[in-house]
Amino acid sequence: MSWLSKGLKKIESAIADVIPHQSAAERRAKADAVNTYYQQKQSALEEQGKISAQRDIEQRRLQEKQIRSMRRRYRSAGFMEPMSDIGAQEKLG
Repeated sequence: MSWLSKGLKKIESAIADVIPHQSAAERRAKADAVNTYYQQKQSALEEQGKISAQRDIEQRRLQEKQIRSMRRRYRSAGFMEPMSDIGAQEKLG
């Protein structure tokens, strides 16, 4: 090495001590951390979607039960049954 390259190398190392820099390993570690974060976020969103789908199914099932219960309640009272021709003729005279 020439005296010029040795001098430049010393200047470069002095500047590197003052100015922080990232090594390739640090950049890879950060990239891996970001990738892991996005994978965890994606899996959490998928799990949340599954849970909301199950919740919707359960709510629909409960609503159907409530509808059937109300139909049974009003059917026993004769509220939703169609009027027969005989009953209509008796009322009309």
